[in-house]
Amino acid sequence: MKLDTFRRLRIPAQKDSPFCWEVLVKQDSYPPYSMGGGKDAETASFSPERAAAEADARGRTTRTVFVTSVSPLLSVAKLCRVLEDTFGEIEDVREKIVVQKSEQEHCYRRKTQSRSRLSCAGLQPACSAVRLLHFVFRSALSVSALLAAAVPLGKEDAPISVDLGKKSLKQTRDDLLASDGQTVDGSLLLGTRGVAAWLQEAGALGKTPDEMQRDVDEFMANHDLKKEIERQRVKQQQLTDEDGFTLVVGSSATASDGTTFKSIRRPDISGPSSLAAAGSRGLNPRDQMKSGTEEQGAINLCVQQNAAAAGIGGSDDTAGPGGRRRKKKRKGGIEEDFYRFQRREKKRKEFLDVQRALAADEKAVEAMEKANKFSL
Repeated sequence: MKLDTFRRLRIPAQKDSPFCWEVLVKQDSYPPYSMGGGKDAETASFSPERAAAEADARGRTTRTVFVTSVSPLLSVAKLCRVLEDTFGEIEDVREKIVVQKSEQEHCYRRKTQSRSRLSCAGLQPACSAVRLLHFVFRSALSVSALLAAAVPLGKEDAPISVDLGKKSLKQTRDDLLASDGQTVDGSLLLGTRGVAAWLQEAGALGKTPDEMQRDVDEFMANHDLKKEIERQRVKQQQLTDEDGFTLVVGSSATASDGTTFKSIRRPDISGPSSLAAAGSRGLNPRDQMKSGTEEQGAINLCVQQNAAAAGIGGSDDTAGPGGRRRKKKRKGGIEEDFYRFQRREKKRKEFLDVQRALAADEKAVEAMEKANKFSL
């Protein structure tokens, strides 16, 4: 396989990148192997299956391309994707890695002022690996397009010269940006748009002060709107329904040991909730607050009893039925028989007291017998 039969093809490392990989490509020109020994043998042992196989082999040869000098960083999958996007569909891919080993003896001589000394290094094995890739396209036109995009090895790229004396600085910069999207000989164009597109994309990532101020104003307006919607929703929940019930939302707190404490906000009886409840029942709120109906007195009594049972101190004077005032005895401290273990402890103490009393009575009887006060 001669090196001058290969052509050079440049493949961009990435999309919109000025860096390229260089590979060597060559069409498969090896004739297919014939099973017959000659023309007479071929005529004597002719078969349609063999003819079809040879025709298929010749067609496959025209659609096969050899690729070598491939960098280890360039994967087969990426190379297949680039060739398919550019030239056409690939039918089959085969990779072969050839490792070449050789031993080279490196010697060097170093002269000094007093003497000359020969220093020879040991035998150092040198290894090199060559990647060979076989690409089989579905169409021979893809192979022709690939070879047309590549250039021979002996052809060099012509240097690009720019006359700065005849053009202005801005025009020269525009020409360079425009020519950056073009490709040199043997390089594939994968949607590269040049430095101008890069600068445009980089500028699109940033925002001007006016745009940032507009975004901040829009965010604040939406934030205020959300807060207003939440306030209206909470206000709708606190309204009293037709039956006079108000939805009360409570808060909860969790202690370090996992105990959860829940609290419920009790609406003020003289507040707007009571007025709304009275209005929904068809009563005059002012007359009801002035005279005090039996229902209002029962509610006040129930609330006061619940507060006293919970240990919450309240006012001594509560409104009784009919709006009359009476003094209620305050309960101070903690109830002794409120919990079950308190009741059990109380029963145990009573039982021990009875036992001690019986023992004392028996001792008194024995003492009286010893004193001959009576006999049984």
